[in-house]
Order: sequence, then structure tokens, then C-alpha cells
Amino acid sequence: NIELTREQIHKLQEDAETGDGGLKARKKLAAYYFSNNEYAKVIIYLSPVSEGLDRESLGWLATSYRNDKNYLNEIRILEQWMSHQPNDYLVLKSLGDAYKAIEKNEDATKLYQMSIAANKKYIPAYQALLEAYATQGDFAEARVLTIELISQLGEKPEYLHRLCEYYFSDGFLKEARSYCQKAVGRDPKFPDSHVILGLTYKEEEKKDRYEKVLKTVAKQFPNSELAQFKAGEMSEELKDMAAAFKYFRQATIADRESKRSWIK
Repeated sequence: NIELTREQIHKLQEDAETGDGGLKARKKLAAYYFSNNEYAKVIIYLSPVSEGLDRESLGWLATSYRNDKNYLNEIRILEQWMSHQPNDYLVLKSLGDAYKAIEKNEDATKLYQMSIAANKKYIPAYQALLEAYATQGDFAEARVLTIELISQLGEKPEYLHRLCEYYFSDGFLKEARSYCQKAVGRDPKFPDSHVILGLTYKEEEKKDRYEKVLKTVAKQFPNSELAQFKAGEMSEELKDMAAAFKYFRQATIADRESKRSWIK
């Protein structure tokens, strides 16, 4: 954190109202308040002089608006910078986040794509774009992007889990099973890939494997709403209502907000 004495703060506040030294004083005050997470004060000192700010100061102001959930002003500030530096990949990513916050997902997607085009090694933009594709249900694009990430960074468990889900969501059972198996092999503590692996057997009518996997996952992950819910659905299909009740009840314990589990 930046440290200022009361006397220094008072002097800077006086200087902030002057003509020549005003901008410099406002930046110093903003840096101090930003370092102490006092975002409202950053806005007070920087918003009147936003046209004269450098990149760092604009970043403080934009972040302060974001923390205030004032996304429209955040967008205004970021677009102001983009008018001078259209290929700033960090700002493009931040601007995409701001559009996502106001649920303009198509705009957010385009900005994440632009950020990647400006810097193909900037991983946060890839991750944000993946989330955008998944939100829109565009699993084909999500698969392509995940495979590109793997080519750059290797088969990290996170990406294997994603491919397990994306291939299953689009009905590619063979590919889904392959990635699910790889995912649970690398990271066995993430329940969703176990569940999806079991569901691939259901779709191919391999009943014994389907039952075995779902029962094992439910036992292994009592705090996974997904694992408990899918085991409950399986028990329902088998007309084992006592087991179904047990699984659905555990699902409500795993996630008190799960409406579907309460309904079941």
C-alpha cells in the first residue's frame, strides 16, 4: 500500500483544485486510495479529469467503477482508451468483462476474440472466451478453443474436464468418454467428469457400467449435487424409489439452493 501522512493528503487535496498541478495531485491521491481499496474516492478524484489520464490512471478509474458495479461508466472509460490504443489486449479483455457483466454476451465474445488476436499468448482472454462460448451453448467453438489451449499449454486437467463436458453436450460419446477417462485419471477429485463418463454408458445402453459408475461417484462425492442428482435419476429409472429418495435428499444437503433436487 502507498503511505501518505494526513498533512500530505491535505496538501494534495488543495493542489487537486489548482490548474497546473491539479492533475498530478489527483493521480497521486487516486494511487493512494486505490492501493487502499477506497474506490469511491478514486472516482471522485479521477472522473472529472478522465480525458487527461494515462493508461495506469485509467485502469484505476475503470476498476473502481467495476467495484462500484457502475459498468456503463467502466465501458466508457475503457472505450476512451481504446480510441487511442485499439490493440491493447489487456483493455480489450477488461472491456469484454464489462460487457459480460451487463449481459451483452455477443459483444463480450467479440472483444475476447480481439484480445486473443492482439496477443495469442494471453491465457485469461482464452479462458474468458471459453466461458462465453459455454454460456451461449456453442460447444463446437469451445472445443476448438480448448484444443488450441492444449496445444500451447499441454493437457492440463482443467482442459480435459472441459472437453469431457463439451463433447458429451454435443453427443460425441466416444470422444467424450476418451476425454472423461483422461480427466479423471489426471484429476480424480472433480466429480463432474466421473458423472459424465457414467452418462456416456447410459447413452450407449451399457446398463451395468452406467449403474456402477453412478453409484460409485455418488458414494465418493456426497457433497456433489450433480453426482447425487444423477444417481437419484438413475434409481428412479430402475424403480428403486427408496434409493432415489436417499440420493435426492443428499443432493439438497449438498446444495440447499438446488430447486431441481427439492422438486424430486
